[in-house]
Amino acid sequence: MDLWRTFFKIAICPYCRKKLIRRTENEISCTNCEKKFPIKNGIPYFSPNTMEFKYPILEEVDRYIATCAFVDEILNQGTSTGLYSTINDLFNYYYIKIMPKRILDAGCGPGRTTRDIALRAPWAQVFGIDISRGMLTRAKEMIIEGKTIELNLISYGWGKKKLKGVKIVNLFLLGGDVERLPFLDNSFDGC
Repeated sequence: MDLWRTFFKIAICPYCRKKLIRRTENEISCTNCEKKFPIKNGIPYFSPNTMEFKYPILEEVDRYIATCAFVDEILNQGTSTGLYSTINDLFNYYYIKIMPKRILDAGCGPGRTTRDIALRAPWAQVFGIDISRGMLTRAKEMIIEGKTIELNLISYGWGKKKLKGVKIVNLFLLGGDVERLPFLDNSFDGC
């Protein structure tokens, strides 16, 4: 599944809404307004605020991830809770019936829901967008590269926690603002 090829079919400049092209291995630019967008560690970024906006430090991202893992594992015996449970239930009910070809997870954070969707819909192309570089870094490590992450949360009283990663091939991550998406209208069957 060549998700870069798909990306360039549906990607547009979030500012002028015109076509994007890949100039170099590390840069995408707009064919109209000539704005340039960096590609860092394989992730394209489409907002000047994306680079260091929220959760810029991986330690903060790890604390967020660990809090979610703690709630799931300790308080609910390893099952999804709250919003994630609702999203998973909706996915199982709705998406499996319509079998969308392309799905967007807007505000994907560290990729928890993005991972679940991509695993449950291996036929689909799943795109995750978030404004936080730190969140996207962890998401890429855990759900694209398949790395196991060890979270050291002793200073918070939780000890150490290992979260096993999984390599997912039908997933594409990008940085940007969900209020200014870099996609053509109607690019996704599910969101």
